[in-house]
Amino acid sequence: MGGEKRRLGALALAAGAAGIAFSAVLNKTILEEGLSPLWLNVFRLGFSCLFLLPFFLRDAGARKAFGTLTRREKGLTLLSGLMLAGHFASWAAALAWADSLIAASIWSTFSLLTVLGSALFLGEKTPVPALLGMVLAVCGVAICAADAQGARLLGVAMAALAAVTQAVYTLCGRAVRKKLDVLPYTMAVYSVALGALLLAALLSGLPDAVSLKGLGVSMLLALVCTLGGHSMQNYALRFYKAPTVSAVFLTEVFTGPALVFFILGEAPPMSSVLGGVVILLGVGWYMLYEWRVAHGLVPSRRKPQECAELPQ
Repeated sequence: MGGEKRRLGALALAAGAAGIAFSAVLNKTILEEGLSPLWLNVFRLGFSCLFLLPFFLRDAGARKAFGTLTRREKGLTLLSGLMLAGHFASWAAALAWADSLIAASIWSTFSLLTVLGSALFLGEKTPVPALLGMVLAVCGVAICAADAQGARLLGVAMAALAAVTQAVYTLCGRAVRKKLDVLPYTMAVYSVALGALLLAALLSGLPDAVSLKGLGVSMLLALVCTLGGHSMQNYALRFYKAPTVSAVFLTEVFTGPALVFFILGEAPPMSSVLGGVVILLGVGWYMLYEWRVAHGLVPSRRKPQECAELPQ
């Protein structure tokens, strides 16, 4: 990699990680304005699609790309959008009912679930470090949920659902992104997710009121986290291997709760701290293994796990 490309890749990684870091605090700020997790993400994805639309319409190749997809690939794109909708809604619900540290820690297990899904559905061999990481992560989730009751326990469940839907979304993306570039894939998936969330939100009832602050922060969430964070991640994948990019973006597990603490004054309980540390040990163990494989430090017959976006 040339010096200029290395600098561009590093800037993309730094900008993307910074954008993702604000996900928890912006989500919580909007939730405090009275918007439900469904309506929050309707506005978030609505603004995201609106910002992407001019670029999509101007790119003839992006518009024609869908015609090259098989029926199976179109089905996977549809499933990917539905999973993204489920992820966004469950992630916001987790932040509404539980502290940001427990939500982010449990969400980080999606990387291990992706490996498990690859073994179950794609016939890929699951490496031993991934199995050890899964055991540690499950223990960490159990610690987080040990004293959880009522709404907090529901928040733990929503964080787990966010991890599962993220993993399925990632697996779908691995298949479709082999043929579609970032722009048409992102536009298609975001549009499907927006439609699904809008339908679910309308069925749940209209919001009592939508404040200008809520709309403004939703726009920030779309610009800073969805486009600034995830678009930069996809750009960084041109210069760095997937395990490196994934490891950098998992810093959100620390930076997100830290911003929530300093900006909103929310301190996580000790069980979240202990459980989060155990979860991150499991995820970190596996990410270190993937990084070593990607750099040829560990002999392996398998390729490092590819990743789609990390749509926090």
